Amino acid sequence: MKRGSILIVWMVVMAVFSLPVTSFAESMAPVQPAGNGAGEQPGDIEPALQQQNAQMVQPASAPAQQIAPAAQLPKETVTAGKVAQGQRKVRTVTFPNQDRYWMERMEFAVTSKTPYIQKIAVPGRNATIRYVAQKQDANKKLTREWKTGPLGAVLPATTVFIDTDQTHMLISYPERAISRANHTLEYRTNPYPIAVKQTAAGYELAVTFPQEKGSIGEVWTLTSAKPLVDWSKPNLPAIWLLLDLHDQQKWSWDGFYVKTPATYEPHGPNLYWRIPINYVAKSFVMTGGSQAADDLGWVMLSVILPNQNQLGYWETQPGSSWLRALYGVQPGFYDTRFNTDMAIVLLRGYHKYKDVRFWNAANRYAQFFLKHVEKNHFVLQGPKEGWLVSDYAHLAKPSKPTHSSLNHQLQETKFLLEMFTETKQPVYEEQAQKLLQGVKNSTASWIKENLDLHYAYLPSGQMGMADYPFLTYDDLWQTQQMLILLYGQMDSDLATLMESKRAFMDLANITGYIQRPLPEPKPVAAKVEAPEAVGNQ
Repeated sequence: MKRGSILIVWMVVMAVFSLPVTSFAESMAPVQPAGNGAGEQPGDIEPALQQQNAQMVQPASAPAQQIAPAAQLPKETVTAGKVAQGQRKVRTVTFPNQDRYWMERMEFAVTSKTPYIQKIAVPGRNATIRYVAQKQDANKKLTREWKTGPLGAVLPATTVFIDTDQTHMLISYPERAISRANHTLEYRTNPYPIAVKQTAAGYELAVTFPQEKGSIGEVWTLTSAKPLVDWSKPNLPAIWLLLDLHDQQKWSWDGFYVKTPATYEPHGPNLYWRIPINYVAKSFVMTGGSQAADDLGWVMLSVILPNQNQLGYWETQPGSSWLRALYGVQPGFYDTRFNTDMAIVLLRGYHKYKDVRFWNAANRYAQFFLKHVEKNHFVLQGPKEGWLVSDYAHLAKPSKPTHSSLNHQLQETKFLLEMFTETKQPVYEEQAQKLLQGVKNSTASWIKENLDLHYAYLPSGQMGMADYPFLTYDDLWQTQQMLILLYGQMDSDLATLMESKRAFMDLANITGYIQRPLPEPKPVAAKVEAPEAVGNQ
């Protein structure tokens, strides 16, 4: 998943809130490699691409140890109907603790000088606000900082926490957009701030949109009788500071949107595309630590479910100019990293919320991914046969074989091992071991002269493209962690790659990568054979 010039660095807590904060780097979209994209020859690696339609034994459709369903899941209601101004849609979610999520989407069918106004009541007195202000420093680098104060006559133009002596609310910026090709949205400035008026019961917020034919207006709130976030908890202010829901990213009616890079079609300065993985939801589900995170995490996972296509994956709907030029990949393609990331979040969401729909979606993707692995891989010979899996595909419009990047390969291995842990189906462990062996059989070829790692194995059999600053290292660390937990030992070939990447990062003064030690290897009672810990000779 080679990505564009904008790099989003997420600080997330993996597993539970009390653990140290770890780093996750993700960028936006595939970018064309410099030059011809080829590096030095990788020795005896043969680019034997396999595209046979192998018959797969489909795993069971349920986890080996099913989680008891939640006593009461949130109640979600969606309504849609025509009004004088156009089409009005409303999504309401009522949680068992009576927290309430509400979103309105207006699709304007007429143009009028009279603006559309929606009023929202906020009960209580002594209202205060908290929000993230974004500004440029002396080097024109965007920085983010918390601002707090009393509730004024208008709200700041961003997502805002409002607290009174009776209620607690998180309200979005009233977004305004135009639908464009390939499921993109062109966002436009809303000239109307949210106006605040004091009432006998508390406050009234007036959310205003210009009425322009073809435009969309959206606003959402989350309300609770209790504080949505306990800001006195360690790490929470720092974590929420990075959760962008307005500036570079948008939470919309049907999913999570991010800015389109220059290689996407269409693209533009205010054009956003619906990304398969919601990284804010990932933080909410896997970090948690607050009622707001728990509530919004469920909402965001629920919204993503209808976007999964019949084959089992989430499409990247814009086109990629360089993927089309290199491989003939058309719009609506499959990106293994974005999809596998989303499936892992759904697995964690299943455990967190006990909502079987999240398991079903992850399982559907897993079965699709097994087919992708069988059909689209390169065979690398060694002590055992190993596979490197193509990063991209288009099922309806087949393309040339695409490259296999190390970070995709590692994330896919982790997902397969998680599915094996969930289902006890041998096919998941067998495929995970083939993917791991693919990396082991090519260990030396991944390492560059400057100790950095190549980004990808190319269809030509060469290595090439520039790697991320530290994402691949974190993936290596997390893969080792899983191997230790499952089998009691780490892999020495992955350790070699980690050592080289770590040396390069230290020489280049790159920070942000996972620095806490791996778990201590120890014997693990297991019915399955543990992977070999020795490296390839």
